[in-house]
Amino acid sequence: MITRLLQQIIASGLGFFGLLVLILLALMTEISFQIGRLQGRAARLHKKDASGVSTLTSGILGLVAFTLAVTIGIAQSRFEARRQAILNEANAIGSAWLRMGSAGPPGKPIAGLIEQYAHVRLAYLEAAKPKAVAAALVETNALQTDIWRRASPVLA
Repeated sequence: MITRLLQQIIASGLGFFGLLVLILLALMTEISFQIGRLQGRAARLHKKDASGVSTLTSGILGLVAFTLAVTIGIAQSRFEARRQAILNEANAIGSAWLRMGSAGPPGKPIAGLIEQYAHVRLAYLEAAKPKAVAAALVETNALQTDIWRRASPVLA
């Protein structure tokens, strides 16, 4: 049941998920604040020492800082890996385009297909909707097949 609920939340989109997390954080903050206020009143009535609270608070803040650092590190490494993959693909497209351009008259139409392929890949990277992503992938695969089919005789 919980798994289905989580799948529905994830499927509803990133914006909804972020809003839900924000609301839950605000709700938990308010509940924690109210509990702390009640405990503070009780401590004043019973004259309890609250020095342990600051130790607990600093420990929790340290744990939050550690979690944040790990999360940012993971996100940065994924960003760098994606950036490197995109850079490698762009270099490969540029090299193929230059080679087909230098192959003479038979390579010119293939160079045009490679340009079209680069535009489709850019559209894929900028696509926001799943239908646009799927359409760009289908067009990319068709162009790759066509480029290889036409390039094989030229390269031979």
